[in-house]
Amino acid sequence: MIMNGKGGALSLITGVALSVAACGPGLPTPDEAEAIAIEAYVYGLPMVLGYKTMNTFSVDQNSPEYKAPFNQLACVAGLATPEDRAVVTPNADTPYCMSWMDLRVPPAIEKVR
Repeated sequence: MIMNGKGGALSLITGVALSVAACGPGLPTPDEAEAIAIEAYVYGLPMVLGYKTMNTFSVDQNSPEYKAPFNQLACVAGLATPEDRAVVTPNADTPYCMSWMDLRVPPAIEKVR
């Protein structure tokens, strides 16, 4: 399942809060539930956004931000514009090369795209 944006973070928070509540002796108080949700958001959001970026750059070939498959180096010839939304704050004056590496089966071979 691909989680993106606020819906993905909300799903993550809801799942963690429900699982914690199910493990305890009773339901958490509203303050405890809020604290659990905040911790889940702070802990989980970087993972969700990292996965979203990986999916956009190297998995979803129909994405306008698709760069290259795993283990292949992709260099972007142009500079970032407002239409580039896969990364929140890319430098507008920096050319980028990127690669998502699958290191489960060595050796990882780089091919320049």
